[in-house]
Amino acid sequence: MQFFSYDKHIPNEDEIKIKGQTEFLNLIKQAKKDWQLSQKLLSEVTDCDLMDYVIYSIKANEARYRYLLKNARLQNLQGDAWTGENFNDI
Repeated sequence: MQFFSYDKHIPNEDEIKIKGQTEFLNLIKQAKKDWQLSQKLLSEVTDCDLMDYVIYSIKANEARYRYLLKNARLQNLQGDAWTGENFNDI
């Protein structure tokens, strides 16, 4: 995760079809890792100004992950990126 840089690309439906299932599932896995890393970073930050950034990062990474999962479900993609998790509310 890079500090002070947010260049995460969120693909639209046409890009998902073009990239294929494997690459899209890899995007989901990476989004989950980014979300988990930003959560872990929160416990290590001591500067108040930086804490605001980390909280924003957590929310942004979670939203990206949930969006990608929602699109995967709509396209009936199968993968292990969300194994063991309950995302019925997405």
